Amino acid sequence: MVVALLAFSAPSDAERSACALLPPEQVSAIVGSAVHVNAAESSKAESQLDVCVYRGQDLTIRFSIHTSDSELAARSAFAQHVTEAFSRDTPDRLLRGVGAEARFGTVERTRSGIVVARYDTTVMVLVGPHDQSLLVALARSAIAELSAAPHKADP
Repeated sequence: MVVALLAFSAPSDAERSACALLPPEQVSAIVGSAVHVNAAESSKAESQLDVCVYRGQDLTIRFSIHTSDSELAARSAFAQHVTEAFSRDTPDRLLRGVGAEARFGTVERTRSGIVVARYDTTVMVLVGPHDQSLLVALARSAIAELSAAPHKADP
């Protein structure tokens, strides 16, 4: 099983690394099996992309954070990621109760699911198994962490 979680956030939300925002213990509790951080694949890149890769038995989760300047920029990033993630071959549907806006779809050829969600100035992209509830639970967990931290929104 492969799960990827990408998040794009504003500077005030990104004070913590991706691995700190979604600790491996929390990921393990959600997926129901032990995971560890794969340090070789996890990094803080110069392009403001912070990546945390979790590995477990038959499980890979990728969680990335990218810094945006404003909620407007995050809305634009959300639209861009929806366009990139979903096509005619990968239709999407609206998700309610996952941040400010969210979409879910599946890719049949890879048997994976995709969630793109936005909270305030943060956009998250999750790719993993067809298990929509697992992807939504990971997104909600990261959103709960973000909502507990001070954040910056446009007036």
